[in-house]
Amino acid sequence: TPGRPTYVLPGVPREMRFLFDRFLEADLRARGGARRAERVWRVVGLPESTLGDRLAPLEAEPGVEMRYCVEEAHGTIECRLLLAGADGEPGAATEARADALAARAHELAGRQHVCATGERGLAEALVEQLIARGLTVATAESC
Repeated sequence: TPGRPTYVLPGVPREMRFLFDRFLEADLRARGGARRAERVWRVVGLPESTLGDRLAPLEAEPGVEMRYCVEEAHGTIECRLLLAGADGEPGAATEARADALAARAHELAGRQHVCATGERGLAEALVEQLIARGLTVATAESC
């Protein structure tokens, strides 16, 4: 449509997020787009339907939108909580509420199933935990 920008981003989440954060977000906000507080975590060991049932109370909260993405190759489900601010901008109160809702989501899902937070994947979170605990992993291959 003439006069309306078209944005094309790669499908790889890390590349897309970098480009969005660095180049597009300010432009979209200047055009009137509302920003939302966002929290991301990954879950392992639960079927998507069970996870959805457990997190249903969050979806009933005002201003909350939950998104789920099954990551079959990793055996995880990405959970994304989006929270609109009262005035369309996520101020400190909205960010604090998003933190509280994410903590509640971890409890509802079962903390033992939450394997990573933020944009980290299962492998990154595992390596981080191994390093923090001074542990290593050994593998062996047999022909």
